[in-house]
Amino acid sequence: MQEKTQPVTQPVREVVGLFHDHDQMQNAINELEVSGFDRREISVLGSEEAVQKRYGAKHIAPEALEDDPTAPRSPKPKHEEIGIAKGALIGGGAYVGVVAALLATGGTAIPAMVTTAAIGGLGGGAVGGLLAKVLGDEYSDFFERQIKSGGLLLWVKTPTREKEEKAQKILKEFDASDVHVHQFSPAADITA
Repeated sequence: MQEKTQPVTQPVREVVGLFHDHDQMQNAINELEVSGFDRREISVLGSEEAVQKRYGAKHIAPEALEDDPTAPRSPKPKHEEIGIAKGALIGGGAYVGVVAALLATGGTAIPAMVTTAAIGGLGGGAVGGLLAKVLGDEYSDFFERQIKSGGLLLWVKTPTREKEEKAQKILKEFDASDVHVHQFSPAADITA
């Protein structure tokens, strides 16, 4: 009978930095991606709900979370992804408005149908625009609350020493503070 052996796993190494400006963090993320880091290697602190669930409070000092591999994390959406989501809300709202208007007219009188469809499209687009604004405001407010609670955490997994050095340089270049490397057991990594 052959004995089962556990696979040997390497510790996970990460560079972590604390940002006090959302744009600087976004610029650092963009530079990391241009420099060869995969998006799966980059994460930010998860939602307030996830933090509340994990720690029992929505706001925890970043210093208490930065080296905790079980801190809730999420990939950072890009500005253009938020823009696409806003566009989809506005366009989708306009589409729903047009369809609703066409159904309301019964498709019998062409001039009335066109006018009603145009008004429905504008109304639906306005509703979509309002939802898009709410999405953008909520996104901005979330990061603003993190800044007020001590800053925005950014983690970068660094599988090689070269990437580790590159990530540290980039985070410092974009004004991250408390930039350092930590490591932990892969078993503790809840973001993988």
